[in-house]
Amino acid sequence: MLSAPSMPRLYALLILALALPFTLTACDNNLDDGVGLDTTPAVGCESADAVVLPAGPTTTFLRTAPNDEADPVRPVRLVDLGLQPGDRFRAERLGEFQFRNIDPDSVRYGLLAVFSSDATLLDRIERERVPGAISAGRDYVSPPTHSRSLPTDIPEDFAVFDVDTLTVPEGSVYLFVSPVDDFYADNLDQDGDHRLCITHVE
Repeated sequence: MLSAPSMPRLYALLILALALPFTLTACDNNLDDGVGLDTTPAVGCESADAVVLPAGPTTTFLRTAPNDEADPVRPVRLVDLGLQPGDRFRAERLGEFQFRNIDPDSVRYGLLAVFSSDATLLDRIERERVPGAISAGRDYVSPPTHSRSLPTDIPEDFAVFDVDTLTVPEGSVYLFVSPVDDFYADNLDQDGDHRLCITHVE
């Protein structure tokens, strides 16, 4: 039988045991894009012809709010990826980034990409910043800007949260890659692991 002095300790241990699962899962609340987890590179990404593109945490080809001084994306030529229109390729998202640089638990995973006929990227106040954008057939509806709720969605871009296989559309010469977010200036990727792995599929 428990003595009276030990009962408060028993109650405290019981409360701690009940609270522990909630403590362990609290960090999941930040995964508000709802899809995908950080993964190790798959077999395809480790192949000799795989190309890995960085997705700078503060860069985007989407429209941004006036107070979001995001950096412009530098487009990549498809010939440098070993791709041309009509080719099938495997796209795999690797790593993650912080969407608040002061909060290490503010983690997001998604990547956006868009094909283009040229390397032109307009000013960030423009909604359709990639005038040469070409649809890959898998449109992703990007969220409005965090400030002012300005629309950012364009019909030609596509998202990669985990792994997907796509076809390079006709007329494509360049590829733009960006994280999925609604405010970019305060993002951070200290280990630089948020990337897009591209592998040609025969």
